[in-house]
Amino acid sequence: MMMTVDVVKAVGLEALEATNADDAVLILEGRSDIAVVLTDIEMPGTMNGLALAASVRERWPLIGIIVVSGRVTIGRDDLPEC
Repeated sequence: MMMTVDVVKAVGLEALEATNADDAVLILEGRSDIAVVLTDIEMPGTMNGLALAASVRERWPLIGIIVVSGRVTIGRDDLPEC
């Protein structure tokens, strides 16, 4: 996560960190300027990255979503639309 944050900051963008999906949702609820959510599939908390992506798509349909994993392989149907 730290390397990803460094890359985002290096190109002049603001990066917000959440240690789990629940924290990510709290951040999203408190801000209106988030353009993209990047999530790992495997993460602690009450939902994994796929569930977070589905929640983001449903609640904030204009936010872009990037889902990554170093270990899990998924199919296109596992992801929310767009």
